[in-house]
Amino acid sequence: MRFLIWATCTAILITAAACAPSEQPRSPAGDPAEETVARIVCRADGSTELLTPRVAVQSDGIHISVRNLAGEPASLGGLAVDAEEGRSEHVSRTAPGEIDVACWPYSKHEERRPQRVHMIVADPHGYWVSPKLECLSRTASTSILDYFGEAEGEKGDPVDIARRSLTGLKPEDVVRRAGYPEAASPTVAVAREGRTLVTLFFIAAQDGGWLLSTQENCSGSGIRWEP
Repeated sequence: MRFLIWATCTAILITAAACAPSEQPRSPAGDPAEETVARIVCRADGSTELLTPRVAVQSDGIHISVRNLAGEPASLGGLAVDAEEGRSEHVSRTAPGEIDVACWPYSKHEERRPQRVHMIVADPHGYWVSPKLECLSRTASTSILDYFGEAEGEKGDPVDIARRSLTGLKPEDVVRRAGYPEAASPTVAVAREGRTLVTLFFIAAQDGGWLLSTQENCSGSGIRWEP
């Protein structure tokens, strides 16, 4: 049996600039980075050692190898990753660009953020597509779905699932992958006249299909999720 909760909140954009078209993140100038794995050491004194100041993303995100010597689990600020003690491997879906990274042990989360180190993350192959909304209106809504039990997922490519589940699409609307094209949790965006109006975030179901977890929608887009 499948149950879900659909929670929707509407955000009022304070300024027009908050919903203005955003530029795609650009890779820093220069030759493509040779390193494809960011190597980071979390030291016992709480400091961060970055062994690869410049790396290139892969098709599923930023690959990270962490050696955590902090004596406890630590968050990696700037990369949205948590690392256990010892060695561990991770993939971050953070956008490419210039990122300030820092090891942040769990026991120190109530303290001031630690000093960060600067890392340049290049995207020489153009994998990244920004999922950020570019609304003409001043409002946008976010809908979060929660599932109980073993919910059945939709089979197939997430882009195809979006096309058959969304109503209000116009013939000229472009439905495509956003974020990193091979991310473990895929993102799909709907663009109209070059502006992203809807972003869909999917998670994997236990049956191998896909479940919509979050929808972001520009008010007035006329597009609705109706599977």
